[in-house]
Amino acid sequence: MPVGHPPFCLHIRLKHGKTFGRNGENDYFCILETNETIKLMMNIKHIPTLLFSIFISIATISCSSDDDNQGGNGGGNWIGDGGANKNTPTADCPEASRIEFPKLKGGNSIVISHYSGDTYGLNYCVEWDTEKKSQRWSCYFMVDHYHSNNDREHTYKGNVGRYDPMSNPGNHPNDRQYPWDPQLPQQYRWSEDLFVRSGYDHGHICPSADRQYSKEANYQTFYMTNMQPQRNAFNAKLWAVMEQKVRDITPKTIGDTLYVCKGGTITTRVKY
Repeated sequence: MPVGHPPFCLHIRLKHGKTFGRNGENDYFCILETNETIKLMMNIKHIPTLLFSIFISIATISCSSDDDNQGGNGGGNWIGDGGANKNTPTADCPEASRIEFPKLKGGNSIVISHYSGDTYGLNYCVEWDTEKKSQRWSCYFMVDHYHSNNDREHTYKGNVGRYDPMSNPGNHPNDRQYPWDPQLPQQYRWSEDLFVRSGYDHGHICPSADRQYSKEANYQTFYMTNMQPQRNAFNAKLWAVMEQKVRDITPKTIGDTLYVCKGGTITTRVKY
């Protein structure tokens, strides 16, 4: 059974055309302590200011005319880190060098990449700890604009609604509300859904509301690999506020892309 939810983190990067940020300030990292509601409120109050400053940065940077939904030219190449956080793509994880990827943990962890077969591109990726049977993070990108590029439209928005096996099943009418990830081998899953009747919500990391352009993409956000246990007071309020702030700053200009990585810390001792 989940005995508590971990501190949750948000890491976002902005790409304006072919460049990042302004004056080299391109990474924004928030830690949300979740042990007590008071601590949560104290930490979350700084997020609107932080995200507003990012929005201003978007508005003042000129952009190229090409939308980049392929993660740029090497996401592991973090500016100013001397290559310390660079990931090397492999046959099992060719996406590892995308911009939204943090440094991979490796060891007992595996990466799962989800494509929903639509024009948006890569849906999201997860790093899953096979020993703890828990996700480390989900990462994905956000754009909100329409343009002609091989007849593709690029926006996370839409009206497909939340996946529900009864009222809004899409192509999965007989599945569970929170399906097992078909790409995760059975030996790396729990034998049952331990969130049920535990007192904790199924907390989306890549939100359902961030994937409204496709029923299949939305369905994939309900995979158990995209969940962390969250108290409802956190999930339905403070976490939801942060998710909306990310949507609010999603770029509308062609060539601009928002890269997001979120997750709960499941390592005993972590440096932020």
